[in-house]
This record gives sequence, C-alpha cells and structure tokens, in this order.
Amino acid sequence: MKFKSIVASTVVAFAGVGLAPAAHADDLGLIGSAWTWFGNSFGRTLASFTDYYTFEVDGTSGVVGGTLELDLGKLYNVNVASVSLSGESLSGDLVDFDPSNGFTFSNLLAGSYTMTVSGSAPGAFGGSYVGALHAIASPAPEPEVYAMAALGLLGVGFAARRRKSR
Repeated sequence: MKFKSIVASTVVAFAGVGLAPAAHADDLGLIGSAWTWFGNSFGRTLASFTDYYTFEVDGTSGVVGGTLELDLGKLYNVNVASVSLSGESLSGDLVDFDPSNGFTFSNLLAGSYTMTVSGSAPGAFGGSYVGALHAIASPAPEPEVYAMAALGLLGVGFAARRRKSR
C-alpha cells in the first residue's frame, strides 16, 4: 500500500510540473543606473510563453537592456522572440522583435512601465533566459548652455541690426 501512495504522489508531482503556467510577473522596482536582472526557467517544452516585468523610472530617461538564452540544443533551449514596453506615458506599445542584440527604449517619462518578454521553450526539458536592464538619464542642459545660447542670439541680433543700419 505504501508503494502505491509513493508512485501516486510521484505521478502527481510530475504532472504538476507539466501544468506550470506559461507566464509569470515580477516587479523590478525603481530602475536606475545599476543593472537590474530578470529571467525565467521552464521545466518543460512550451510552444509559447509571456513574462511580465513591471518597473519605474524617476525621471526622463532611456532604458537599455538585453537577454541571454541558454541553448543546449534540443534538450534545453529558449527562444526569446520579442521584448515590448507599455506604460502610462506611452501612446502605444514599443516592440523590439529582435532582442538578441539588445533593446533600447528612449525618452521615457517618469512613471510605471511593463516590459513583456515573449518567446518559446522548444527544449525537451524546457529552458532558461536571463536579462538585464538599466536606465540612462536624459541629459539636462546646464545653466552655462542657456547662457551661451542667449549670448549667441544677442550676437546674431546685434549683427543683423548693424547690417540693417548700413
């Protein structure tokens, strides 16, 4: 009797792995200049998966990142097909259909965003991917830049006025 319960619990455990969801969500928090890591592992073959990562930026910035897929042939493999970004300050989704060489989302305003990673895990035993991203603050003009611009405009105005009087 004990042998049957062990076999039954083993079958249920392995069946549970096969029923694992093909999507998960994770909050990455506030993204800054330091790299923030994300990723997922799958214990079985998946025709497709979609993972969601939420994060925030505290000022106008660009977000740069990339993904790395662990590929051991037909046994353990993941293919990341796209990385997209949606958020309250965007008019539509930004999508990179070739994230293998990295991805960049520019001119993001302060606020919350959701990054969606989509792909498949065709390996017989699933697969894994890992990624990283960080924010690059958009450069704000220094006061000296405004002063030089004002002096330049004054110089152009002075030259135009002097030319007109001749």
